Amino acid sequence: FRSSNVLTWEAPKSGVEPVSYNVYRGSLNNQIGEVPAGSSDELRFVDRNHSRKTHIYIVVSVAANGAVSD
Repeated sequence: FRSSNVLTWEAPKSGVEPVSYNVYRGSLNNQIGEVPAGSSDELRFVDRNHSRKTHIYIVVSVAANGAVSD
């Protein structure tokens, strides 16, 4: 049985403006997607490829120069 998790987050209010966000499930070794930074204050990713388990997600912002958030 497959289900979906919808992740939403807000763009940072200060600091370096991201060009994209990398989305990970469980650890930084398991990237499951990339979301381009847009003009919207709220960003969204839908994880449709998992079983009905509890997961921890990590969203990392990526700057134009390739630097990532802490």
